[in-house]
Amino acid sequence: STDVIDTSEGDRHMQMTASESDDPYVYMNYSTLGTLEASSYDYLVITARTTSANVNAKMYLCPGSIEAPSETCAVSWTWINDGLWHDYIIDLSELTTWTGNLNSIRFDYFDGATANRTILHLRSFKFYKAKPSTPSVSIDKSSYTVGDSITLSYSGLSSYLNTAQNQQPFVAIYAEGTEPGDGKALMYTVVSSESG
Repeated sequence: STDVIDTSEGDRHMQMTASESDDPYVYMNYSTLGTLEASSYDYLVITARTTSANVNAKMYLCPGSIEAPSETCAVSWTWINDGLWHDYIIDLSELTTWTGNLNSIRFDYFDGATANRTILHLRSFKFYKAKPSTPSVSIDKSSYTVGDSITLSYSGLSSYLNTAQNQQPFVAIYAEGTEPGDGKALMYTVVSSESG
């Protein structure tokens, strides 16, 4: 089943819950969304989180004359199952059949044996013409004492700024033992440039 839900922090996304199955999946019908010329978009970025024991995912893309799921136009990847949001950059540029208008996608959000009530949280599904940058954050030293200044540097946000999803990237500091999604940041700043 799929449901649009909000987290306690107000983060709206799709919750995809699997019934016990070897391949829980959903179909995405792109013919109702207008035209997407496959060969113009070589990368797909999926933002998702899960704690699933099954970390395998697969997608069957159906562009041009391909009207049904086929191994000739399929990609696979592995979820990180730590319960945190991650961006997965899917390279479509090597698929020789990735051409023509996109008809549909069969998204096997868990590929293989999956326990009943296993959940994937899906925030976004975005196609890019060029490979998106990979964001990074670094600190000025490896340990701090009380009263020290902390300098954080970030880079690689060009793919995430000014998107249709109106994302607001931010750099945050969390208390020891607390992670994004499990508590609030002690301090954060919203960023508006690619690097800083």
